[in-house]
Amino acid sequence: MVKIEQILLKMQTAQSLRWQDPELAQVFARSAVEDAQALGYVSASLHFQLADLLDDLGNHAQAFKEVTEALRLDPFHPGVTTLSANLARRLRAALRSGLRAVDDPAIPRLYSLLAEGGETTFSCHVTMIRYAIATGQTARAVTLAEAVVTLYPEEAQAWSILAEAARAAGNELRAGEAEFHLGVLDLRPGFRAPRWEKA
Repeated sequence: MVKIEQILLKMQTAQSLRWQDPELAQVFARSAVEDAQALGYVSASLHFQLADLLDDLGNHAQAFKEVTEALRLDPFHPGVTTLSANLARRLRAALRSGLRAVDDPAIPRLYSLLAEGGETTFSCHVTMIRYAIATGQTARAVTLAEAVVTLYPEEAQAWSILAEAARAAGNELRAGEAEFHLGVLDLRPGFRAPRWEKA
């Protein structure tokens, strides 16, 4: 049996086991992907099937990594876009959960995953900035906050979090400038900050 047939057999075995023994199914699927990579064979379908199995197991972070790779290889693969959107929504909800401590070590991991997949939102950035402030990474907090006000100049909370980050970094001048911008926004008649948010 040639190697490519072995890879396909492993993935077929994974699919046949997915409801009986999902853990074992994931092992077979991962092995199929690794064998394909060792041969220099790239397949969106293999990554997608592994992602789908990992999603069934509740391993959303690993599933998102696999589906992001599938999307990179084939943006039009059936099912990939839907699974990617569903996983990104779950990861954003996990990142922004009110039950998560501001310095939870999972925050940078979730943020990085979403950023790599191009799925971060305004509130994701704010969560990451607050994490950086809480863990003493003030330079990182300021850098990210500056990027956020560039992306969302009409968002009052962007200037507020920049002021907070700058003050934590000991830069009272920049904090004052951010608060001035915030005051200008507040004084605009009928001003309501636009939101570019998704679930």
